[in-house]
Amino acid sequence: MTATRAAAFLLMLIVIAEIGGAVNSNVEVDQSSNWCLQRSHKFLGLCRENSVCARVCRGEGYHHGGDCQGTKFTCYCYTPCHSAYI
Repeated sequence: MTATRAAAFLLMLIVIAEIGGAVNSNVEVDQSSNWCLQRSHKFLGLCRENSVCARVCRGEGYHHGGDCQGTKFTCYCYTPCHSAYI
């Protein structure tokens, strides 16, 4: 029973961490390349194929495409970072 409670507690911590990350911002900065990842506004569902995500991002005006990111399978589009994010 103790192992079950420990596993449930660990799962709860992971869920809380994921929710907290989603609330902060839709922009993530890749410090190594000075590119920002902007969450797609038009991509629906789970992001499983980078090519589909890139196509949707280009349709939104992000000419550098996009990739599926994270444990939530979210589509993020590449955009040059503004100095406020770096």
